Amino acid sequence: MNDIADATPSWELPSRFDVARQKARHGTQAPPDGGPEPAGPARPDARTVEALYEVCPPGYRNHEVLRRYPALLVRLARHHLLAELAELRQGYSDLRRELRDQVPVHVIRQALATYRREAAEIHRALERVAAIERSLPPPPRPGRTRAP
Repeated sequence: MNDIADATPSWELPSRFDVARQKARHGTQAPPDGGPEPAGPARPDARTVEALYEVCPPGYRNHEVLRRYPALLVRLARHHLLAELAELRQGYSDLRRELRDQVPVHVIRQALATYRREAAEIHRALERVAAIERSLPPPPRPGRTRAP
C-alpha cells in the first residue's frame, strides 16, 4: 500500500492539548529537599507557565514579559482559546454549506465530529487556564495610605 492510505487521519492524532496534558502529567518535579511542597499560591512554576505556552501561538514564547507576568500570559492564553473556539463554531456551522458539493456526506460527518472533539479540547484547556488563574496570587490592590 502507499503511504497516503497507511497514514492516520489527522482527527485521530493526539491534539496539542493532549501532548501538553501528557507533558504536565509526566513532568512532575519533587521538591529539592524531598519535603512537602511549600504552602500557598506563589508564582507558578516553570511547568505551569509551559502548560500555558502549549495552548498559545508559538510566537508568544518570544516575549519575556509573558514569562515574568504569568497573569498576563493567562489572559492572553484565555483570549487565544476563546478566539479559536469562535472560529471552530463558525467553521462547524459553515461546513455543510461550503463543502456539500465537494466532498461525500460521510466525510462531512467525520469533519463535524473533528470540530466537536477540538471544541471539547479547547473547553478543557480553558478549564485548565482558569484553574491556573485561580492559583495565581491575587494582584496587589492599590491602597490609600493614611496619615497618622
